[in-house]
Amino acid sequence: VTVTSSTSTGHNQDKLTSVATSADLTGGTVPRWRENPQRLAWAVILGSFSVFLLLLITIPLGVGYFVRHYSVSQEALLEPTFGTLLLYTSPSAEPLAITDTRDDVAEGSRIVAAEESTQGTLGFVSADDPSDIFGSVQIYPGADLEIERIRQPYFERSTEPYRADLVLNSGQARIFSNTGDQRPVRFELQTPQGIIMLGDGSYLVSVDEAGTELTARSGNATLINEQSNEVTVQSGEHAWMTVDQIAEQTESPEQNLIRNGDFTESMLDTWNSYAIAENVAQGSVRIIERDGRRVAHLIRQGEENVPTEVGITQEINEDVNVYDDLRIQLDMRLMHQSLPGAGYLSSEFPLRVEVAYTDIYGKDLR
Repeated sequence: VTVTSSTSTGHNQDKLTSVATSADLTGGTVPRWRENPQRLAWAVILGSFSVFLLLLITIPLGVGYFVRHYSVSQEALLEPTFGTLLLYTSPSAEPLAITDTRDDVAEGSRIVAAEESTQGTLGFVSADDPSDIFGSVQIYPGADLEIERIRQPYFERSTEPYRADLVLNSGQARIFSNTGDQRPVRFELQTPQGIIMLGDGSYLVSVDEAGTELTARSGNATLINEQSNEVTVQSGEHAWMTVDQIAEQTESPEQNLIRNGDFTESMLDTWNSYAIAENVAQGSVRIIERDGRRVAHLIRQGEENVPTEVGITQEINEDVNVYDDLRIQLDMRLMHQSLPGAGYLSSEFPLRVEVAYTDIYGKDLR
């Protein structure tokens, strides 16, 4: 403010003072970023560059993660082998009787093989090639199987495996997954006792109230029970688990279905003896000590042309569908015999082993 007259009036002095005061107040409200605009420009440039770098890294990573992990649900192929399977399409749905092949079994379905002679196959088919079955489950009588998830990667370039999450509530099943050049498969099988992680291979699984048993015909599997105990079985090994514990794997998957085969326990608890004789002395069965071990001693004496028989029997009552072969092994010592050969009227061979069974059609055979 320039004063041009030294003889200004009081009114003019007040006006000049007011103008000066207004100028001082205006200068005090200038934003700080205007004091150093270069600093603001550098901050904008560096912030933009940081955002650019962040997007440059996260966008490819996000796209790659999406391409790798994005999957779509698949439908399975259910084929009854014998009998009628029951299919529940949802937890609240009524059961459907399946007597023919059905190719629309979706996630959330439940399959029950209720009858003794009922069997079937659940196949997991690739959406890209319907002839490419990347895994299957052989369902045996008494099995109760739920399908939680069936997933296939959406993009062909994805390296993720096919995934099938199943629940076996009870019964027996045989699970196959491919071992060829196709995309790998990840099976996760849940049972009342824990979880089984299955790789490519072939596995036998049996579930009941006592526990879960697994035999690896090929491949390897990991069992984890509800207490987070864990054990891994390799090809040709066998293991079982309960809610509280997991058994050590064994070197051989063979199982002895006969109870008390060495006669070390009470015979009345496991074996039944019988004798057939007409108007002659009946035979007898005793458990005796011989050569350092306990054996069953069978004695039968009869007359010529008079059929007689004595023996022991045991009811095994086990489903053997999941086994590849069944063998009977016994040690026999013949103390005395006078029979010349085969036949019925007291001329048959001195000893026979007989297996009575029910076939897959429900017919009783020997």
